[in-house]
Amino acid sequence: MCFLLLSEVNDEIGNCRVYVQIKKKDGICNEDEGIKQLEDIVKSKEKIEGIEDKINNIYKVLVCTGEFSDRIKELARDKNIILIDGIQLVRMCIKNI
Repeated sequence: MCFLLLSEVNDEIGNCRVYVQIKKKDGICNEDEGIKQLEDIVKSKEKIEGIEDKINNIYKVLVCTGEFSDRIKELARDKNIILIDGIQLVRMCIKNI
């Protein structure tokens, strides 16, 4: 398991916080454990730090080196989680090099 909290971002959009959960998987990622871990970490961090009211946007991102199953895509959509699969990750890297 790998979890990252990207530092708070202050830009023209406003204050935001980005949480990233990264999973190394070959093939299709069909387990919802990554989404559950991400949700639990965000809830506990925000509660402990008491910053819910200070941040305009909290983004939750699940990255998987493989592909996401339809079940994971639906669950992420319901929980407002951004998914980045392996192909998207490579494209993002190449675009920003």
